[in-house]
Amino acid sequence: MESTKLLCIPQTHEPAKVVGFNVGVGDSVSKLTPVLTYEYKEKYQDKEGLVGEDVALLKALKKAPDAAGYMTKREYLRSPFEGKVTKLLCKLGDDVQHTDALIEITRPCSHSAVFNGLCALCGKDVSEIDFTGVPETQAKISMFHDDNDLKVSYDMAASIDADTRERLWGQEKLSLIIDLDLTIIHATTPPNPGFESWLIENYDGPRSSEPATTPGSDGSADHKPKHTTLPDDIVYFDLPVIPSRHFIKLRPGLREFLETLSKLYEMHIYTMGTRSYADAVAKVIDPECKYFNGRILSRDENGSRDRKSLRRLFPVDTSMVVIIDDRADVWDWSPNLIRVHQYEFFTGVGDINAAHLPPVQQHHRISSDSGSDVTAVNESTAAAGIQDDGKKEEGDASADSQAAAEETTTPSAEEQLPEWDDTTGTTDAPVNDAVVRADVEYSDTTEEGRRVRRPHLVDNDRELATIREVLVHLHEEYYENLDPSHDLPPPDVARILSLKKAHVLNGASLAFTGVFLINPGSPPPQKTDLWIWAQNFGARCELEVSDRTTHVIAGKPGTEKVHAAKRLSNKAKAQGGCAPIIVKKEWLLHSIYRWEWLDETPHLWFADDKELAIRSAEARKKHKGRFSDSPVNKRKSVDEAAESR
Repeated sequence: MESTKLLCIPQTHEPAKVVGFNVGVGDSVSKLTPVLTYEYKEKYQDKEGLVGEDVALLKALKKAPDAAGYMTKREYLRSPFEGKVTKLLCKLGDDVQHTDALIEITRPCSHSAVFNGLCALCGKDVSEIDFTGVPETQAKISMFHDDNDLKVSYDMAASIDADTRERLWGQEKLSLIIDLDLTIIHATTPPNPGFESWLIENYDGPRSSEPATTPGSDGSADHKPKHTTLPDDIVYFDLPVIPSRHFIKLRPGLREFLETLSKLYEMHIYTMGTRSYADAVAKVIDPECKYFNGRILSRDENGSRDRKSLRRLFPVDTSMVVIIDDRADVWDWSPNLIRVHQYEFFTGVGDINAAHLPPVQQHHRISSDSGSDVTAVNESTAAAGIQDDGKKEEGDASADSQAAAEETTTPSAEEQLPEWDDTTGTTDAPVNDAVVRADVEYSDTTEEGRRVRRPHLVDNDRELATIREVLVHLHEEYYENLDPSHDLPPPDVARILSLKKAHVLNGASLAFTGVFLINPGSPPPQKTDLWIWAQNFGARCELEVSDRTTHVIAGKPGTEKVHAAKRLSNKAKAQGGCAPIIVKKEWLLHSIYRWEWLDETPHLWFADDKELAIRSAEARKKHKGRFSDSPVNKRKSVDEAAESR
């Protein structure tokens, strides 16, 4: 592919005068061939005193300075590559600047795409080490999913991005980058051979065809069906070299999520798992290749083992790209990111592909009675088993034992399997309440003529439904603001997302206490994920409680900041004013996850703050939650909107 290049003098040599042409139109030139001679002036500096005032010596060197102290120098303008001279754009004697084009040279090939050191366009070897400062090719950008050896120049990358933009506009789609682990799936590699049987027996997941229940020994039917296969949302596969089998739990609603968004987005997988792992998971969630169609980027091609970058796939234009991931730090808090609630079904496993990633920031655990839609498996549940008298051990946590509950670690639900020793996963699950775990419910069964209660796992996570709604609304707003004639600048999804996030907690002023870990080496509060996240969603974050504080996010009651807030609260109640509402951290997290300022009442530390929560709700009636200022609230439901596309 031919390309033209205009040659100019260096900026340090201006002004200059053209004194000779070394080539003519139609001449072929090699790299570094002199094509033009010019003169320029340079201030004379005899730094080492070698010449001094010896005029005869200066004349002999032909570098005699003029009256102003400048010396005239002559220099060649050289071709930075091989090609053919197609135009002479100046004349002898012209005074020129560095911005003036002097000669046009046409290259037979721009070498704008290189594969393994060979030009993908002409086949020339461009891998030789360059000592001239002018490399043979500018193809340095990797932007393809499955090959890190294919690189393109910035100009070609811009052209590819422009073609992608035009194609997506024609299809009325955006681009969506999807993380795998803890975002839409959870994986584990248990060494125990009985793990599959334990899952079949204890997890009541969706099944395409439910088997009939097995009659009990006393002639009555069990309340819990007997199954012989895994539920539809758990699959397994084996990978080469890895001895343990991979079990993959699909996040609830994943298939509906992919089906709906495939009509609105061109979807990409971007994972820190290996290529073999990514391909295996893709076969599970997209067996017909109709959602991703090979658009998979793994850590083997990423170019970094601990960071992700939009520029890796979209090096020039990111205005149509949305990311969903459970971690924001690996993206450096990109404005294109929608951070999702971490999904952990196999408690205690964490992300099996996070060994090379920075550790997850940890915060104090909050007591579980927070009004959360999803409750972690707790110790009393894990310890509950089949009793001789048919009764379940009860683990009642009183209100005055909340401090102990904060320190409670959540054991894996798999520990209910006798002598289970779970050592799976390369990293521990992050110790915070922002991790979804499998719930445990109980059903009555019959064993040996006795009625007993057995625990079984259920999955009540609904995060993908919320994210699906956000993405559908985002898509609609983008195309409502896109000028069909393209005369106006196109919208940017990063700006749309930033505005929508900032609206959620707009007006909230937060002070934190008992939330952030204070250890040597721990980041200051302003550098923590939770602080940054709250700011992204429109909240004002403060170190101390003040008159403008609206909420105190407390990890535990009884801290100095809580006492300060209570003094302000008592004063406000007496005078009928406003005061800080003392809430648990779940209120902030769930408001962010739901993209809506939630009612504080279920998350209060003190019941007498309910009046303040009611006042807060009344004060923000004009600022109703999610996307309130957007016209999307007046349209159809999420499913209807997706189908209409």
